[in-house]
Amino acid sequence: MSKFITNHDITDALKEVIFFAKQNNIIDLNMIDDIQIKGNDVKISVFFQNLTILLLE
Repeated sequence: MSKFITNHDITDALKEVIFFAKQNNIIDLNMIDDIQIKGNDVKISVFFQNLTILLLE
């Protein structure tokens, strides 16, 4: 028997993804814009607001 992937499964897994600039996971930071599930294919849109990247030489 195969298990269907749910939105809840995806958000639980994404809680392990840490955005180091903010030292928190991308779910708690409300960075997920969209999750699309079609069968076993998952598309996730991640939103980065006012991201400033410091480049060191």
